[in-house]
Amino acid sequence: MEEQEYSLGVSPEVKALVSVLSAFVPPLAVIPAFDTYMQDRRDRQVRKLRAMDAAATKVYPGPPNELRDRLQSDERLRSMVDTAMDAAVRASTEAKARAIGRALVSGALAADDAQVDEAAQNLRIVVDLEAIDVRVLDHLTKLTWSLPPAPVATLVFDDNKALGHILASGLAAQVGISIPAANGALAVLQRHGLAGTVIRGDGTGWRTIPFGEQLLSFLRDRAADLG
Repeated sequence: MEEQEYSLGVSPEVKALVSVLSAFVPPLAVIPAFDTYMQDRRDRQVRKLRAMDAAATKVYPGPPNELRDRLQSDERLRSMVDTAMDAAVRASTEAKARAIGRALVSGALAADDAQVDEAAQNLRIVVDLEAIDVRVLDHLTKLTWSLPPAPVATLVFDDNKALGHILASGLAAQVGISIPAANGALAVLQRHGLAGTVIRGDGTGWRTIPFGEQLLSFLRDRAADLG
């Protein structure tokens, strides 16, 4: 099979990783079933690395060599490349690997140190999010109708639009997932500052917050595959 040249400026590293994956055969591989699995695992990891690379080069507005040079120009950007490569190999799907590649490009497009820091933060969040988390976040942003009587101070307004809140049980029913799955997704969103809670008379309501909407917009623009 002809080897694909990677354009992120880490071609030697990627090729080395692919070589290691191709050469690695554990003792259990003597069993045909495990041998088949390990070969498939190596193939999937290589495909995800290529998906990340292709997505990054596609979304970057300049030529591939410019993207490569930019990502090599700063220690923090090189660290982002390392994070993206490691995460792409472990990504649950090629779609998530593409999302990671697109998130990586935000670092290359950063105009100053503050934007690099923000891009690195966005990359870390994208790495941690799965499709179920994005679906829950998307649903929270659409809640404009479930506002119970409460002091105005408990509500969040964004562009004069009141963002509603909902119990985890109601959210689970509307999204079509179990309550434990909804609670797990909400915990992930809260950990990253994408969702928050409101104390209601009937329990704890969940709502999105401005950063959650901002990141969701980022995902839709650059990594829509994830959700």
